[in-house]
Amino acid sequence: MGEWLGKLCSPAKSLMSQFRYSIKFTIVSLIFLVPLNISVFLLWYEYTDSIRFTRQELKGLTVIESTSQELSAVSMAMIHHRTVGDSITQSTINRELKALEELDSDQAKQAFAAYKEISKGGSPTEMFSELLVFKQAVTDYSNLELDLELDTSYLISSLVSTLPKLQGQFVETASHAAEVTQAGRFTADSFINLSNSNQALPDVINRVSHDLSVAYSANADLRSRLGSSWSSLESNLNDYQRWVQTQILDPDSIQVSYDELIRRSESVNKEVSDFSQSLLPILRELLNKRIMDAQTKNIFVMAISTIAVGLAIYLFLGMYFSVTDNIKDVVMTVHCIADGDLTARIKVQGRDEMRAIAQDTNRMAENLEMLVSRISDAIDTLSDSARNLKEVTQQTIIGVDEQKSETAAISSSMSDLTAVASQVDENSATASESAMVAEKEAQQGMNLVERLQSVMRDMQNESSRSQEALNRLVNDSKDIGQVSNGINEIAEQTNLLALNAAIEAARAGEHGRGFAVVADEVRTLAKRTQDQTGQIHDIVSKLQQATQDTHTSMEQSREQMDLSVKESEVVGEALMRITDVIGTINTVSTEISGAATNQSRVTNEVANQVDHIANISESTKDGAENTNRSADQLLSLVETLRSELAALQKGPQ
Repeated sequence: MGEWLGKLCSPAKSLMSQFRYSIKFTIVSLIFLVPLNISVFLLWYEYTDSIRFTRQELKGLTVIESTSQELSAVSMAMIHHRTVGDSITQSTINRELKALEELDSDQAKQAFAAYKEISKGGSPTEMFSELLVFKQAVTDYSNLELDLELDTSYLISSLVSTLPKLQGQFVETASHAAEVTQAGRFTADSFINLSNSNQALPDVINRVSHDLSVAYSANADLRSRLGSSWSSLESNLNDYQRWVQTQILDPDSIQVSYDELIRRSESVNKEVSDFSQSLLPILRELLNKRIMDAQTKNIFVMAISTIAVGLAIYLFLGMYFSVTDNIKDVVMTVHCIADGDLTARIKVQGRDEMRAIAQDTNRMAENLEMLVSRISDAIDTLSDSARNLKEVTQQTIIGVDEQKSETAAISSSMSDLTAVASQVDENSATASESAMVAEKEAQQGMNLVERLQSVMRDMQNESSRSQEALNRLVNDSKDIGQVSNGINEIAEQTNLLALNAAIEAARAGEHGRGFAVVADEVRTLAKRTQDQTGQIHDIVSKLQQATQDTHTSMEQSREQMDLSVKESEVVGEALMRITDVIGTINTVSTEISGAATNQSRVTNEVANQVDHIANISESTKDGAENTNRSADQLLSLVETLRSELAALQKGPQ
């Protein structure tokens, strides 16, 4: 794995080795920090865009809120079949214009211009329809239509789509009902229009209910805030629809007055408007909360990213200065060592690889200092050795002169030694003959001892066989004793059975008399058997005792024979050692004779060598004189090495 990774990173290694550490750290920092900063920027942009998106929704919500009052007024005008007041329309238009300026949407402004044109002379129905178109345009171009959260999306749908449609359908139904009740009768068209409008109302109510149910499922808090008011409104709408059906459409004659219809229609319409108005603060709250959450996340991400990037930069700088400072210390120390300051050391800091390098460099400097110190000591030793060598060579010259005079005396002594060696040779021959005679006598004695040992071993083997037979006899007698004991036990059991039989026969009376006679005979026979087995047991006991005595005697005889065999072996070994000693004497005598002959020959050779030594002594004298001159040269070389070593150890100036 390591080798494969090394090959894979070889190009990067070659590239990075071309730069200084400052450039290396800069490259690595940029490669690390630039993508990180880009990622942080993109995340920040995403949150910021989400905030901008939601703020645009709030602007659209403000525009829709500005139309709520006018939508309510227009719906009321539709119920009463009258025009909308100019003051209400103008004030609403002013609010809407101000909100549109903040929204800054050309398409919404165009839709508002169309509505403004209709409001000058159009009917309430046309104004209501155009107002819904305007609200939808605001929804489309203010991101409300694109809301991604399920709860707010369906609340917005209810606010700008299903609730306005519900209000429009309700107003249409109320308008047709008002027309009928005001006229006091139906026409074909008015009946159909009212019937269709009233039948379509439940479907629109269900759509609003569906949107709110989805919003509730996404946000349970909405149910507690809107559930009761919508349930009340839904109930009133359904009651109104049934009321119109049962009181106006179904009867043959209209059962509701115009004023009653208007009051109830205005009440329900106000509830619809109020419910629509109640959605606005909830939506605004949810959107503002979304903005706050996004801002919080944005601030958190930016803070964490800033801290992480700052910490990364701080640690990169710390690592850079740590590496470069350690490298500077190493370089300065190596320069000092190169300049001769062998006492320079690197201050070890940290626990990284530079610490190991610093420790190894310090150890190398210490070893170098010790090596130089040892070299200095060796130079001193070499200097002393050279001086001693000079003195020794001078003494050698003197000794060689003395050696020449001594070799002459040695030569005369060698002649006397040759004569003595000849006499020793003659005496050793005589001793060798005597040793051979003694060796023959010792050999005969050893043969006699071997025959004696053979006879003793045969007797020992016979004794062992007799002892084995006695052992078998002892075992057989023990078996007989055991059998006798068994017979005796059987006789005792038989006697006991016969006694029991006699007792039973006595109990039987006359009929058991014959059986009693037989039992008595059996008991008599058992008694005799016991007596006989007792005699057998006594005989066997005596036999075992006699066998044991015989076994003891034979054991003592065997021990005496073993002792005799051992003594004969000792005698044989002694004779063997005597034979060996005599042989050794004979061998030594022969060797002495040969040595004396060799000594005579060697002394002659020594005499010749002494003459040769005299010649060598002369050559040694010449060599000693040459060595003396070499010692002078060595002393000169030592002084040169000492001066070079002093230059290496000069240290800081």
